[in-house]
Order: sequence, then C-alpha cells, then structure tokens
Amino acid sequence: MSTELLRFDKERSDSLHQWLTGLPSSTLAGWLMDTAMRDASLRVVLRCEQAQAATNGLDVGALREAIEHFTGGLDDITWRESSDFGNRLESVVGLLSRALDRGQAFAVIELCEFALHRTELAAMAIQDSERWSGHVRGQLSALHLRACQISPPDPVALANRWFQFRVQSELGWFDHFPREYQELLGPSGVATLKRLVTESVENSQPDQSSRGHLNVGLARLRQELEG
Repeated sequence: MSTELLRFDKERSDSLHQWLTGLPSSTLAGWLMDTAMRDASLRVVLRCEQAQAATNGLDVGALREAIEHFTGGLDDITWRESSDFGNRLESVVGLLSRALDRGQAFAVIELCEFALHRTELAAMAIQDSERWSGHVRGQLSALHLRACQISPPDPVALANRWFQFRVQSELGWFDHFPREYQELLGPSGVATLKRLVTESVENSQPDQSSRGHLNVGLARLRQELEG
C-alpha cells in the first residue's frame, strides 16, 4: 500500500465515516448493491447476514455455506493468487466476529473449528507465498478461545475434538492446544487428553512407519500435559 493511501486511511477515514453516516439509508443501500453486483464475495457476505437477521441472529447453515465458499474453489488458484485468497478469508473472520458480538458464542465455537480445519486444508493446497495463513489462523484461534471463554463448552467433548485436530494437523495449526485452554479444560478435560494420548500410543504398531510424525506429536503433547 502506498504512503499516500496510508495517509488517507489515517487522516481522512473518520471524516469519511462521519459523512457516510449522515447519508440516507436508501442511498447507501443503492451503492452497496451496485458494488455487490460486481463483487461475488460481498454478495455472499450480504446474503449470509440477511439470513442471520431473518432468524434473529443465527443461521448456522448459512454461515457454514459462507465458510465453505470462502475456503473453497482452490482448483484455479496458484501461488500468484495466494494473497488474494488470504484476503477474502477476512470475510470469514468478520462473519464469525459479528456472530460472536450478537451473543452466538456457542455456535461460533463449532464454526471456528470448521473454519480452522477448512483453512488449514486450503493452506496446504496453495503455496502460501504471502504468508496469509498464519494471520488468518491467529484470528480464528483467538475468536475460538474468546467464544469458549464466553460460553464454556463441555471440557470432555472439547478435549476429544481438539485432540483429533491436533494429532491430525499437518501444519501444527492446533499446537496452542491445550496450553491456552487449561482453565477451560479443568481436571476432567486434562484427564481425557491424557487417556487419549495413552490409548493412541498403545495402539501404535511398530511396523507403521507412517506414524512417525504422529508419535512425535503425541510425545510432545504428553510432555506438555505432564509439565
């Protein structure tokens, strides 16, 4: 971004916002629709938000479809479009942030997990030359943790789900678990994790060379739980 644009954002955005808030809603709606007709991503966001409003703030199906839209369509994307793909995932973060602000923390927990999994798959499929994935992962992870703090999930169910996320992750996207979730897990969640680690290690077969990465991850997780 040029210095001129940065200066504009800093010095003029407040006055632009103030001017826009004074315009008639019909004028703003017209401009927004004109833009949406040229921008497929904006249309998806608007339709999803319309669905939320129609159901008093929660339409999980519409949110999942929006996440699938923004994390899909990878066949025609190369490393040259990597940054553009990463930018469009900001729409997912925005949708989930607004759902959380509307008091839908319980649903946001599941939707963040879905979005994290889908985004990790996308990061593996695309050469992330612009390093967008780390930024998006951080935003989605922070939203998930915040949602869990607002509406604490069942600790045993959380431990079971996130154990699978962590051991199956190819990029280490879930390695912050359980470190940042200790209070949410409590004794029952930690005990569940320890049991899962023990069972997975015991079920390991010596001749399964493909388990090398998994065994290293399990050893690290066990060390964290015992630390």
